[in-house]
Amino acid sequence: MELFIKRGIAFLIDYMVMLLPTSIVILFFGVIKWLISILPILGGLSDFIWLAGISFSIYLFYEIISLALFSRTFGKMVVGLKIKKANGERLDFLTILIRSVFKILFVSGYLFWMIIINMLLVLGYNEHKSVHDWIAGTSVWRN
Repeated sequence: MELFIKRGIAFLIDYMVMLLPTSIVILFFGVIKWLISILPILGGLSDFIWLAGISFSIYLFYEIISLALFSRTFGKMVVGLKIKKANGERLDFLTILIRSVFKILFVSGYLFWMIIINMLLVLGYNEHKSVHDWIAGTSVWRN
């Protein structure tokens, strides 16, 4: 249960850390979209898809860079957790990429049922792995 709570706190910290830069980038791209709205392709895109794509890209970049440099995000650093391969080895780039993409897909809210499955898996198994951990072959370790 302690690891579940720490992972939740780490997720909230990471979310808050990314909120300001994401908002700034969304504002920037919103202004650009408004300025070049005469192009038909931009008029055809919904604002929701446009903003979701920007947010997805920023968070993916944050997650990949954080894991590549520190094997953890800022939130996990604060609560004393680290991501490693299931066998305890350091993460390689492909593992980081797979874990990050699936994590963002599964916790973004677009697949709401995956959020519930992730929470149940982390709570229910001794290994405390989310779906993205199972897919990438990673685990969250205490520091």
